[in-house]
Amino acid sequence: MPKYDVVVADTGPLISLEKLARFDLLREVCSTLLVPRAVLEELSRPDPESDYLKVSGIADVVECQVVDQAEFERLQDLHYGERYALALAIERQCPLIVEDQRARRRATAEGVRFFGAAAAIKINVDGGAIDAGEAIGLLQQLYAKRRINEGVLEAMVAALIPRSS
Repeated sequence: MPKYDVVVADTGPLISLEKLARFDLLREVCSTLLVPRAVLEELSRPDPESDYLKVSGIADVVECQVVDQAEFERLQDLHYGERYALALAIERQCPLIVEDQRARRRATAEGVRFFGAAAAIKINVDGGAIDAGEAIGLLQQLYAKRRINEGVLEAMVAALIPRSS
């Protein structure tokens, strides 16, 4: 059973999962992944969006959404994709999967819960979809691909290794 019903996605975490070839990890995270059209366009270039979703195996989970332009315009301090994703998360009042630090600070200021690809991996461990060893391997791959930093890697590995009494 997924942890969340609905989550909004920014480009960064989806690129991270794509680099791992593990879009399947999203199924433990949420039932529905809302992706702003601008984010989907950014991900799928140069292929059509429908081809990208089909090849990635997440067409049944993803809902492409149009974002309220007024909310988008209000978030001027963020990159294009993060603006759309955060605007949609605010509008729908649901969590955001995002990795950009500026977007995370703004999400906090807006009262939006967020997490990144590394936390999505831990959610899969917590839900029993993968074990801690596999998760640590995936986190090490993200680190090697420069998708997470050493601090995130260390914190997530520490959270996954059972403490001895």
